[in-house]
Amino acid sequence: MAVAPALSLLKTFRDPFDAYFLRGRLEAEGIPAFVFNDQHVYVSWMMSTALGGVRVMVPTHLEDDAQAVWESVVAGDCEATLARMFGDIDAPRCPHCGATDIRHRNPLPDIMFGVVLVLATGIPIKVTRTRCTCRVCGTTWNED
Repeated sequence: MAVAPALSLLKTFRDPFDAYFLRGRLEAEGIPAFVFNDQHVYVSWMMSTALGGVRVMVPTHLEDDAQAVWESVVAGDCEATLARMFGDIDAPRCPHCGATDIRHRNPLPDIMFGVVLVLATGIPIKVTRTRCTCRVCGTTWNED
């Protein structure tokens, strides 16, 4: 009969997505990790709080390595590594000057159409077009 390895609590979260992010990061480093109580948040967040949150646990003998990975996540090393590998992929840029200082707004006619449709039929719609304006050069464009 196999004996299960002893587990140590690494970190608790209120949000299961954060716990799964950490678990994925740990597993990318070769450290097996387990998430407990995550389903309680989906059913009743109050139960999760009573149980101590969503727990990320690792084998006891790998606790120091896992703690080092967590500290690198908190320090922003993961984000820096991804930026080195893929560039700044999250920041939208102005098509004219390349600046990232952009203002996003939904066009007024789209908003008004949505309001009229909800009032007339009770059917809500989501405004999908966004008007972007570069705060550096003033260029405007529709974000797709």
